[in-house]
Amino acid sequence: MTSPRVSLRPLDVSDVDTVLRWINDPEVTQYLLLGRMPINRTRELEWLQKLYTSETDVVFAIVRTSDGTHVGSCGLHRIDSVDRSAEAGIMIGERTAWGHGFGTDAMELLLRYAFDVRGLNRVELEVFGDNARAIATYRKLGFREEGVHRQRRFKQGAFRDVLWMAMLRDEWKARPPPA
Repeated sequence: MTSPRVSLRPLDVSDVDTVLRWINDPEVTQYLLLGRMPINRTRELEWLQKLYTSETDVVFAIVRTSDGTHVGSCGLHRIDSVDRSAEAGIMIGERTAWGHGFGTDAMELLLRYAFDVRGLNRVELEVFGDNARAIATYRKLGFREEGVHRQRRFKQGAFRDVLWMAMLRDEWKARPPPA
C-alpha cells in the first residue's frame, strides 16, 4: 500500500537492527506507552518471529516513497475477528523523518487496510494525554476521543494520563477524503 510520501510493507527480520535502535532511544520512545526498559536483539527477534504466525497482530514497516528509507513502523494489535476490532500503533523512529507527515500518511494507509482489506468495524488506540501532535493527527484522520485514564502510566518519572481514541467503519466511510 502506497501514498505519495510512504508505503507500507511487512516488517522483516532484516529490519530488526533498525527497530532495535529506535526502541532503545528514549527520545523516540518518550510518547510510546511501551518501551520502559532496554530491549536486546534476541528479544526483538523473538517478537518479530512471533508476528509471522500471529493471527491477532500485523505490523508494517513505514518506508519513505522517495528513497525507500525505512522510517518507522505501524500495525494492528489484538485483532478480534468476532468483534471486528483492533488496536492501532505507530512509531516514526527516524528522527529526521519527524514532522514531515509520514505518520499521518502511514496511519491513513493502516486505516484503509483495517477497514477496506480486513473488514474491521472499529480501530482504537491509546495516546499519552500530553502528546498534542499525535492527538491532533488522530483527530485530523477522524478518530474520536472516548475517555481518559487519569495517571494511567508511569513513565519518565511521572504518572501520565492516557487518552483513548477510536474510529468506526461508518465514520471512516463518511469522512471527507484526506487533503
